[in-house]
Amino acid sequence: MKTAITTTIDAYQQITDASAARSDLAARQPLANLVRATLTASADKSDETRRSYTTGIGQFLSWLGEDQPHMIPVEWQPLAEQAIDGRQRPWIFSTSAQAVVLRIITAATVDNWMAHLTQAGASDGTCAIREAAVRTFLAIADRENVITADQARSLGISPYKPRKKHTRTITGRRLSGEEVRKMRQVIDTSSPKGKRDLALIDCGLFAGLRRSEIAGLTPGDMVLDNGQWHLKVLGKARKIRQIPIHPELYASLISWMDAASIDFHDQERPLFVSIDRWENISASRIDPNVVERITTESAVAARIATPKGKNKLTPHDLRRTFAKRLDDNGVALTAIQYLLGHESPDTTARYIGREGADSARTIDRLSY
Repeated sequence: MKTAITTTIDAYQQITDASAARSDLAARQPLANLVRATLTASADKSDETRRSYTTGIGQFLSWLGEDQPHMIPVEWQPLAEQAIDGRQRPWIFSTSAQAVVLRIITAATVDNWMAHLTQAGASDGTCAIREAAVRTFLAIADRENVITADQARSLGISPYKPRKKHTRTITGRRLSGEEVRKMRQVIDTSSPKGKRDLALIDCGLFAGLRRSEIAGLTPGDMVLDNGQWHLKVLGKARKIRQIPIHPELYASLISWMDAASIDFHDQERPLFVSIDRWENISASRIDPNVVERITTESAVAARIATPKGKNKLTPHDLRRTFAKRLDDNGVALTAIQYLLGHESPDTTARYIGREGADSARTIDRLSY
């Protein structure tokens, strides 16, 4: 008489690829082994990333067990649960469940999981971090031959390969807290131009925006979500990310908008516009080169940079400063990667100057 586990293996084996013997052996390994392999793979990034991956995988497996209980033997449940250990709530993964359970996962499963997170009130940044954890988990499963080749293709998953570490020359500048304060204080905010200049520089320091992203903002890009103001930013490859607005940035933006009589409801009007020498405010959007010029001139006035050469300060340096300060305060690399709109964590590591949570909370850790 077949047990529930054997029956489950037989059912899943029908969708196994040509290497059936190897696949069957891999599929029978404990699910917890794959979790450990994933956490080991993420260990060289940071402790914060490892904790984030643990939470992401734990939440996903817990939800999977509740979403498709008819596909999972009772003795394997729960696939993951949180224990109470004093003030800690560590995740515990089933030691009886076999890795073959992952073969019930489809592209629709991952989509439904992301929809579940959104409905539960998770921010865009949190959703991105949780999805990265699950996709790394499935990439490990693909590498171990646990999921099938057809399944991996449908999920858009490739076998996990550790990133090769390269010796890189760290480029650009990252300002100290004192340099940031000098640069902000040198701007004369008694005039509309000064208010505008401080606001656009703060978009680099407190939101990590590219110069083109700053120039492209509209008042409609400021959105209120769950009591927190965010900037909805259209980045490279037309990818949209939502960045919580730091209190300092909010104050400078409001000061500029009041001076320029810009309303939140002006959906199509540029947020940053040109101002002539007589302080006349136009309706014309500034060019990204203006963001560069104002950044450089402000840094020169603060005596923290030169107007030309390797010590010139650029908007990208403000972006690097933003990333470095978050990293110094223990924010996970994946969270910083989302806020900067990077495709690869390697790019983010270069911005920070090293190899190598909820986004709303990460912004709270930013100070100069």
